[in-house]
Parts: sequence; C-alpha cells; structure tokens
Amino acid sequence: RDQASSLRLICHPKASIFYSLPISYGRRIERLPQVQVVLGATVFMGTYRDPRVMIPAIGVDPGAVEELWPDWDISRAAAEQFRSVRSAALVEKGLLRRFGWTVGREVTLHGIIYPIDLQLTIVGTIGGHAPPSRIIFRRDYLDEAISRPGTANLFWIRVANSAAVPRTIAAIDELFS
Repeated sequence: RDQASSLRLICHPKASIFYSLPISYGRRIERLPQVQVVLGATVFMGTYRDPRVMIPAIGVDPGAVEELWPDWDISRAAAEQFRSVRSAALVEKGLLRRFGWTVGREVTLHGIIYPIDLQLTIVGTIGGHAPPSRIIFRRDYLDEAISRPGTANLFWIRVANSAAVPRTIAAIDELFS
C-alpha cells in the first residue's frame, strides 16, 4: 500500500551509516524518475542534562520535511519556521512532555558523536507515526558547528508510489556502483 512509510527510502554508504557522502549525491538522486523529495541528513545523537540518556537527533536539510514525513503531523507553520530559523528543531511530542519543553524554548543538546553543544530552538512538534523521543534539526546548522559543510551520512528519499521502490533502489545502486 502507498502509505507514507512505504514510500520512504534511506540511502547511506555501504560501509556504515557513520561515513559521509557528498551532499551532491542528493542532487543526483533527485533526478531519478519517481523521486519526489530528497533530504540529506547527518546523525548527531545527544544528551540533555543526564549524560547516560541518549536522545536520537538528526540534522536534516530544511527543505520539504512535511512532504517527506506527512505521517509525522508536522504543521505547515512549524515547517515554515524550520526553514527560516537557523537553529530550528522539531521535537517528538512525548519527548517534549518528558522534559517539560515548549515550542519557542531553547534547549542545548550535548553531542555524543560530535563533541559539541548545539543550542536548538524548538519551532514545532512531530507526532503521528514519528519514532518516539526524536529530534530533527537543520543539518546546515550542524555543518557550521562542526566545520564540515557539504556532506551527509544518509539521504532520506520519498518516491511517488510503492511500485517505484524496487526500481529506485536499483537505480541508486547503479548510480553509485
């Protein structure tokens, strides 16, 4: 069935999700037939206050987040704020409740993979079928903080329909073989 989750693919290096790819690969993927949205992403992982409790966080391109994840209940206003505020973050509703955060609040995530602190501004929420306890924020903000622009760990891809998934996977494999 053509539910949102069955239309999404993740493309990452064969060796590991923690290796980097040139962001230009995303533009090559966008040109494939049936591909509707491509967002580059970098895995961050962080902690908030308690260093023993990891929070899955990922920096993504600020483009069409609401189109890639229509089942995550990202409001149009939150998506627009995400695109316009450099330190913007969208936070899963359960995580928001857990820490008593509110939209508009600034929070600091302490990096696990990258030894930096990121000051994020909560501009909206994710819910619906979003994975629990997640934060997505702008990849360009992370790139600036770690001084490594132009790379991503993976690409999130949305295709037009589920019939296009096998062809798109094969085309991506062929493109980068």
